[in-house]
Amino acid sequence: MQPFSLIHAEDRALLPRTAEDAYPVGALQTDLFLRSTNAAGDLFMLHMNAAYDHGALRTAVEHAVARHDLLRTSFHFAGYSRPLQLVHRTAEARTTVTDLRPYSRTEQQDYLAAWREQERGTPYDREVPPLMRIAVHLLGDREFLFCPAFHEALLDSWSESSLITEILADYWAGQGGSPRSRSTARPAHRFAECIAREEAALGDPVVTEFWSAELAGVEPLFLPVADRGLSDGCQACDSDAATAGFLGIDLDPALCAELAALARHHGTGLRQVLLAVHARVLASLIGREEVVLAVESDGRSEDGGAGTDVIGVRLDMLFYRLRTADADWAGMIRAVLDKEHELRAVQHCPYPEVQRLAGAGELTDIAFGWSQFRSFEELLAVTDVESLDAKAHLRPDVTLRVSFTEDCFTGLLSLDLEADLRTVGEEQLCAIGEMYRNAIACLVADARGVGARDDVLGER
Repeated sequence: MQPFSLIHAEDRALLPRTAEDAYPVGALQTDLFLRSTNAAGDLFMLHMNAAYDHGALRTAVEHAVARHDLLRTSFHFAGYSRPLQLVHRTAEARTTVTDLRPYSRTEQQDYLAAWREQERGTPYDREVPPLMRIAVHLLGDREFLFCPAFHEALLDSWSESSLITEILADYWAGQGGSPRSRSTARPAHRFAECIAREEAALGDPVVTEFWSAELAGVEPLFLPVADRGLSDGCQACDSDAATAGFLGIDLDPALCAELAALARHHGTGLRQVLLAVHARVLASLIGREEVVLAVESDGRSEDGGAGTDVIGVRLDMLFYRLRTADADWAGMIRAVLDKEHELRAVQHCPYPEVQRLAGAGELTDIAFGWSQFRSFEELLAVTDVESLDAKAHLRPDVTLRVSFTEDCFTGLLSLDLEADLRTVGEEQLCAIGEMYRNAIACLVADARGVGARDDVLGER
């Protein structure tokens, strides 16, 4: 794919000489920019037990900027025939260092709490790349905080964890001036290719007609807000500034093995089995015979590994409209598989356009995610850096995100629930987590059963 092939000649004539490519701003990127302030973004704070080498980190960040188009991209919503993102030949990412070593632990924590709030309110200039900031706070001679922040329209969650891992691995390899740091060679594929697929879908009447028909008359699905008591054994939730709540659940190894065997029996993967669980839980929670699932998709699996190192907001949302009435577990899994096959040819239509075609402002405020990576754990396995703590202060964009992760090495599963605590209480979040445990246990115990609402709710 040639540079500038997605824009008009008159727009190309207006580009600055620093641009090596330009293409339209994606639909999801546009939506993220328009519905948020320029300060909206994700902040990570990784507590590292290692000596700090500023030269090595500066080099690692420079390498990342040189490799990835999105870190050299500016966004322009005026001045051209349509909103464009411009990839520049070079860009400079600043890394700020604050020495907190002279201060007590209490003074350090007070400073960091104030800094965090200031950082999260500091705007980005979308016309000056990168929309990323790196901060380091020295806490001791062998202890520091590595704090990368990103505008929410720049990277999806996979890209954020991948980029952080890349920078820290490069940092570790280059400490003390070592030449073993990572190559600056660029990925074989580019983010422009994702935009090209989206543009093609938007111009295809078969795709738009499918979504108009598929979601005609659909009833939006929203999480009910209700107080429920804590279930026995429910873990406490970790919350950030009373806005984002997190609940992590590690599934029993024996249960994970039985789920994997069940997936093999049905000739499918764990993701599809867990989507059936997700559909059953939502139907039970909301009391609905038909559900619409918002399923996160980034297109990476269909690349066959060719484009997996391309970072950006590759995240999109596919909507699965499923009937759950009278379907047993096997029927639910088959329904998921049939729907995925049906959606394969139309999946590149961006979800803001799908919502417009459905005639609904929002189809659901609940998202489902699936991943098979453990970037930070893999980083720690190949370096001598010990992460004492890692906190991500993410801006919640849905009421509830249900994310399953499979450890690529052990095959074990974990369930993470992320909720907007302004809408969902911590007790309700724990109760929902218990519903997923009940549903999985019900599925494993009787794969031919229906998974009745009382079983999922844990009421019999």
